[in-house]
Amino acid sequence: TKELDFVEVKDYLTQTNGEEKGVKSSGWRALKSVVQWWDTTIEIQIQVLRNYHRERERITKESHSEFKARREQLREIIATSKPLFRFYRDLLQWLFQTTASPESMAPPTFNNVRIELLD
Repeated sequence: TKELDFVEVKDYLTQTNGEEKGVKSSGWRALKSVVQWWDTTIEIQIQVLRNYHRERERITKESHSEFKARREQLREIIATSKPLFRFYRDLLQWLFQTTASPESMAPPTFNNVRIELLD
């Protein structure tokens, strides 16, 4: 259908008589609607802009730092079990970070691999 059909509407924003009627235990507050449009289900959330920005900031900081920590942990697990992966990782780091600094470090080593930088 080309019309917007409301499947569900929930109020997680309204407070009645001092009670937070629809507020979730997490503190999340919004008006939420689920609609059907053509063959697609869409969830629409309307919340106070201040709450949205505060939530995005908190989620972004947490999820990004968790993501980075998990990524580094996985890379280390792989590097421990796959020496060639460790070599490539170290080589890329050496090429793009170390050679740009005035204090040159020796390149990483790996069996039967010789690294030469030519001008």
